[in-house]
Amino acid sequence: MDDRRSGCANHVVRRRRKVYPEIDAELRREYQTLAEQLQGVPCHFVRKAGEEGKLFGSVTSMDIAEALKGAGYEIDRRTIQLDQPIKSVGEFTVQVRLPAETSALLKVTVAAE
Repeated sequence: MDDRRSGCANHVVRRRRKVYPEIDAELRREYQTLAEQLQGVPCHFVRKAGEEGKLFGSVTSMDIAEALKGAGYEIDRRTIQLDQPIKSVGEFTVQVRLPAETSALLKVTVAAE
């Protein structure tokens, strides 16, 4: 994205917050409610794994976004904070960054097939 455009967008957001603080507070409440709902969504994946629990593939932010979509939540995969794809069996906590400075922590479970 062009820096000038993102700077302009930031200006618009800052101005909106000053002019319409009640709208900003309402959006923040809505996203906080969404964050609370997302934290209760089970994200379970079953993948082929070796004897030591290492996956032959991986679980990516796109996989998590698809699981959330299946549960009725349309979340952009770019907001799912994974430094690296998940490549082993286990339970993981993954952050989802939402607008209005809110975030949700998802429990992602990966089991061997």
